[in-house]
Amino acid sequence: MLLLAALPLALAFDSEPQPAVFQTQVELFNNLEMSSGPIPSGFPLAVDIGLTANGGGTVRMAGEGVLSWPDGMTFALVPTRDQGTFDVNVDVAAVVNLTYNVGFSGSYPFEVVNFPVAATTTFNPWALGQRVQASQTLTEYEVLSLDYLGITVIGTVTPVVTTGYVTTRWSADGNNVTQPNRTVTLAPDRIAQYPVNVAVAGRFDSTATLNLTGSIQGYGFGPFSYTYPFELSSETVDAEFPVRRLVFPLPMLAADLDAVEFGDVEVGRVDSIEVNLDNDGAMPASGTLTIEGGDGAFAVTPSSFEAPAGGSDVLVVTFAPTDGVPSEARL
Repeated sequence: MLLLAALPLALAFDSEPQPAVFQTQVELFNNLEMSSGPIPSGFPLAVDIGLTANGGGTVRMAGEGVLSWPDGMTFALVPTRDQGTFDVNVDVAAVVNLTYNVGFSGSYPFEVVNFPVAATTTFNPWALGQRVQASQTLTEYEVLSLDYLGITVIGTVTPVVTTGYVTTRWSADGNNVTQPNRTVTLAPDRIAQYPVNVAVAGRFDSTATLNLTGSIQGYGFGPFSYTYPFELSSETVDAEFPVRRLVFPLPMLAADLDAVEFGDVEVGRVDSIEVNLDNDGAMPASGTLTIEGGDGAFAVTPSSFEAPAGGSDVLVVTFAPTDGVPSEARL
């Protein structure tokens, strides 16, 4: 008798890699407003700048999900080099007001200056704990060149927007990974299509700065020079990417017999039986065949098999006894 060993889930060891693309957008500046107050402070001639910022960042990461076995059902996220992108688009606006108290006082709204910010950087996806930065220093703008009621104001501003992103964790079916180059062990299941729910989380940070320099004079006052770093910062934002469901095809091998019974075969004669090896899974399976035990009385041809998805392969098992002692082996 030849016993057919319990076949493993598959002998291919790896399913077909599945595309894993994650994208999320975060509002880093959401109608944030701030006023500088009079610059220079306490002087009869000053400028007052109000700053607003709106916009955010988009992170997109692409790679593959890989499912392997038989040492457990193991899942890994494999990045595609330089297929992480961090795009930032922020609109910064400065509202400039002139204030004066030189025997008579008042405030004069001068102008609104807009600074569109667009920055992009690339990185390797899912680099846990590694912060990537997208920043832009814009060209110096002349925002003030004013003669008003005998008051002369000159000023320039250099906008700088700096944003950062870091992947903090990813998970598969609720199993979190927070350190680089780690995998997740999942529960094996004998199914043709194996689903894995994958989640990614990250953290964003951002800062917008306007470096204002210039001078102001009039009515015997000044000139007063000023240098003012005007900073507007958002809160750090933790973001969850939309969960992706990756489905991996698996082979499912099974023989149409649990054991091959040859019955009584005379010494010197050869008997053979065909065995169908069925693959009810969704991906092809291939492997080699060996026989353990039986003192060489059993043989199988071919010595390897290839069973397509939804198909089968035929094995021929032969028995050629060399003595009258009952024989048993394992395929």
